[in-house]
Amino acid sequence: MKLFSHRKGLKPVRDIIQKDLVDDRLKTALWNVTYLQVMQHTDTSIVLAGESLMFFRSIWIEYLGLPVDDMTTSGDKIVNYLKPLYFNFAWNEVFDFIETLVNLYPRKVYRPVLTKAYNTVLEKELSACRFVEGQIVEITSAEEIASLETAIYKSPNPVQSHLRQALEHFADRENPDYRNSIKESFSAVEAICKQIAGEPKATLGDALKEIESKKQVDLHPALKIPSTVFMAIRMTHMEFAMRCSMNQV
Repeated sequence: MKLFSHRKGLKPVRDIIQKDLVDDRLKTALWNVTYLQVMQHTDTSIVLAGESLMFFRSIWIEYLGLPVDDMTTSGDKIVNYLKPLYFNFAWNEVFDFIETLVNLYPRKVYRPVLTKAYNTVLEKELSACRFVEGQIVEITSAEEIASLETAIYKSPNPVQSHLRQALEHFADRENPDYRNSIKESFSAVEAICKQIAGEPKATLGDALKEIESKKQVDLHPALKIPSTVFMAIRMTHMEFAMRCSMNQV
């Protein structure tokens, strides 16, 4: 719902996607999720023990890289130590931090709830990033997230394996490997086509012909082009991705 200031044109409605950016409002909203969904769930008001102690110790050692003997066992003191650090993080460090929290969180069954809470904030604040499979990736819509997760969860192997690898290459913010992400994506298409055709040793072109001849599925028009053209497109995309990685475009 638009607020009074928005309706009266006194304050513009934010309509710019936050790409390579985390503004103060988004940073605060992500901290609030962290505090309410992570810190309070680990009961920081008491002396840390058990899985809560191990969780914060992992953050202290693996993420912050601090000497373990300098760590207090007071959860509140750790939170008070983390908060000013967090609010001085660059945009990419904010994502590193919450991604670390999700993947270190000891109650694995709760991780999807946590990522959903983060994604709600990311969507509301028009961030170009979302959590997918425990990793933050740049993505533009909820529909794309849903289709990605459905493909990863429900696809048979080796399709699922190729898709997971493609996502890993794409989600690496330090050294994104777009070339291999595209390669794995094409390999996933090839693998599912072979399975549908029932021809594990067929080429992609032969598998597509078999599928079309038997009318097993309704092929997308893009898959009906000659296999030589399909492979040329694949190589063009991979070459473009390699140039992007080298900052040549």
